[in-house]
Amino acid sequence: MQDRLLYPLFDALRKEGAPLGVSEYVEAVAAIREGYALEDPDRLLGFLCLFWAKNSDQKALLETLFLEKTLPILEPKPPDGKGPEPAPEDRSCGQAAEAKIVWLNQVAQKQAGGKSCGSRDIPPEIRETPGFSFRMAPRPPVGYRRAARALLGYRKPMRAGQASELNIPATVARICREKYLVRPVFSPRMINRAELWLLVDRGGSMAPFSPALSPLLDAAVKETRLGRMRILYFHDCPSDGLSVTRNLAMSKPPDKHFSAAGSGAGILIVSDAGAARGDYDGNRARYTRAFFESAGARIPRIAWINPVPPERWAGSTAEAIRSMVPMFPLTRDGLERAVTVLRMG
Repeated sequence: MQDRLLYPLFDALRKEGAPLGVSEYVEAVAAIREGYALEDPDRLLGFLCLFWAKNSDQKALLETLFLEKTLPILEPKPPDGKGPEPAPEDRSCGQAAEAKIVWLNQVAQKQAGGKSCGSRDIPPEIRETPGFSFRMAPRPPVGYRRAARALLGYRKPMRAGQASELNIPATVARICREKYLVRPVFSPRMINRAELWLLVDRGGSMAPFSPALSPLLDAAVKETRLGRMRILYFHDCPSDGLSVTRNLAMSKPPDKHFSAAGSGAGILIVSDAGAARGDYDGNRARYTRAFFESAGARIPRIAWINPVPPERWAGSTAEAIRSMVPMFPLTRDGLERAVTVLRMG
């Protein structure tokens, strides 16, 4: 029942471009099987918005498709229990939907067991049915919201500016000292003086990772609320030059950029460090070490994000660079740990 109730809505959302995967569908079905949100349509709609809507636009789309796809299924049948006989094409589509649901559950089970499922595993009744195509939306390892939440953890609170915030402990201490209140004590407001210098490797072996890095770069620009944010680009090694443009035009030495860095600055480098090719480049390792020594004199807090899985770092230049600075994978946990290094360093 739950599959027949949710699948038409899930499939319609996917066709409209919603970033939903098998895991979101299976989690919603499992929760409803436990008896959640089946009291009335409004409660079910709110429950699905929590699972499948990431912003207001997706919520509006879900509400529209819910009225079209799901609400008719929830409407009660006539008292005699009879209804219009479904057309033959409706029955065939329903059978294909049933087969597709079974296959989706099998995919989820294989993924949970660490196995992959390719297009050859799709049953013929799904593959050959018109109108039942798969539209797979790209799923970056770290989405926009999770990247923004992780970067928001990079904070260097300091008091600065005009004294406009009431300092209650100091005011009480003055009263105790002077026996009466002449005027309250004010202090500058606490502001975030953190500076994030995001250095992104471009071109070469990093080209395939550009879509995966887009949510992180967007979050760094729009959502961090840092005191200062700079995104600079390089190729292979930051010591070769840093550019403010993605095409690496007009690159300048790192010292030219870092001379304006403040006391709350931290460097977050995003690069495969040679792990994508899997070989060891001694020159790249030496130049990277020289960069750390030069930049570390000005900005001692440095962390590295590697989009290549950690199991592929061994034997490559990434393994050598990992011994120089903390290196983490491009995952939610890895990004949060990198921000912790910058904050606590």
